[in-house]
Amino acid sequence: LKKVEDFIVLSESIDCIEILDAIAMKDDKNKQNLIPDPSFTTDAHRMNQNICSTFYKVLMKPTRDEQQEGFDFFASSIAEFLENVQDDGFYKSSCPTIVDFTVIPWILRIPLLRHYRPMFKLEEHMSKTNVDKLTSYVKRINGLSAVKKTLWKDEDSLIGVYKRYADGSATSQVGQAVRSGNNAHDV
Repeated sequence: LKKVEDFIVLSESIDCIEILDAIAMKDDKNKQNLIPDPSFTTDAHRMNQNICSTFYKVLMKPTRDEQQEGFDFFASSIAEFLENVQDDGFYKSSCPTIVDFTVIPWILRIPLLRHYRPMFKLEEHMSKTNVDKLTSYVKRINGLSAVKKTLWKDEDSLIGVYKRYADGSATSQVGQAVRSGNNAHDV
C-alpha cells in the first residue's frame, strides 16, 4: 500500500489478487478460490521474486556473465515452479491459483528472451520432461478465457516494447532498479 495525497493506493498485483479473491469468496463461497491455502501467497511472492525479477536481469544486465547467471537462476526457478504443477493441472491444484497468475506473464515472455538473448536456451537447463511439461502448461493456461483476454495481439509489437530493456535504455522504475543493482520486484 502506498499513500498518495489523502488516498491509499494498492499497486502490487499479488496484493490486488488477494483482496479481489477475498471479496469474491465472501460473496460466493462456491467460486474457485485462487488462494486455497495461505502458503500460496508466500509462494506467489517468492516465485515473483525469482522469476519476474530474474527475467529483467537476463534482459538488462550489461555483461554476458551477469546475463548467464540470471538465466541460470531463471531456468532453475521455472523448473522449481513446474515441479509443483500438477499433470493436466496448475500450481498444486487442478484449478489456477494466485501462483499461476503471478508466474504466467513471465513464462509467456520467454519468446522475448529467445529473441534478445538467443544464446540462452531453456532446453539446455531443464530436463526434457520439464520442457514438455512447460509446453503443455502454457497451452493449458493460454486456453483459459481469463488469460486469452489479456494476451497481446502482435508479438512483434511486444518485442519492440522490450527493446529498451534489452539495450539497457529503459527509464521505467523497473529499468532504473535493475540498472542500479536492485530487483524488479522491489519497485
